[in-house]
Amino acid sequence: MQAPRFLIVRFSSIGDIILSAPVIHAIREHFGSEARIDFVTLRRFKAAAELLPDLNEIHLVEKATVEVVPALKELDFNYIIDLHGNVRSRSLSKSLDVLTFSVDKQTFPRFALILGLRKSPIPHFIDRSLDLLKVFGISPPTTSTWGSLNTKPLSSASPHLPASYITIAPGAAHLGKAIPDSTLKAICLDFSSRNIHIAIVGGPDSQTIASSLISDLTDNSITSFCGSSSLSETAHS
Repeated sequence: MQAPRFLIVRFSSIGDIILSAPVIHAIREHFGSEARIDFVTLRRFKAAAELLPDLNEIHLVEKATVEVVPALKELDFNYIIDLHGNVRSRSLSKSLDVLTFSVDKQTFPRFALILGLRKSPIPHFIDRSLDLLKVFGISPPTTSTWGSLNTKPLSSASPHLPASYITIAPGAAHLGKAIPDSTLKAICLDFSSRNIHIAIVGGPDSQTIASSLISDLTDNSITSFCGSSSLSETAHS
């Protein structure tokens, strides 16, 4: 019997793409190396997808899914695991005409929770994603996923860190998801008061807030890697 061929779909953003790792890990652990597991995402999140272990191939979309449809059709996937659940992912599923299992986004319960209209917790995205695999008899992975991400140590040109430190990533794709500057400052002041060194990581867009925090804390308790290290390096840190 031919091993199954899975296409995992998650277009954005960095954090949600990385949270796809347990699903990929569980499929690989269950079916072994014979199964094909591919991933499709937006090109601007290529670096995040490259952190994911156990993939055969990553397919990148610049603007529209039609760009990758011909190549994906040739690979003859058996199943699509849709971890995005939006118009773009549904369009891709329709174009490929492949049996698709879509994650329950819990959109309305999440809004109800935010508005205080709901008190009970909502299952985590990872748990809801792993629920999709039950139909295949796949259990959650028995070994750790996070230690196997494709990361690499910081380059020798990067600033050195003490043996013990905490990492803060202030960046966010959407303004509403960003930590307010005043809150970041309060967090850093608290860690600094307890002699805990802080590593600020992120892209060039986080350099301004990192510089501001360094100026506010004059005890050299912050090291910034914003814009100077790859995503793989900052994930390793």
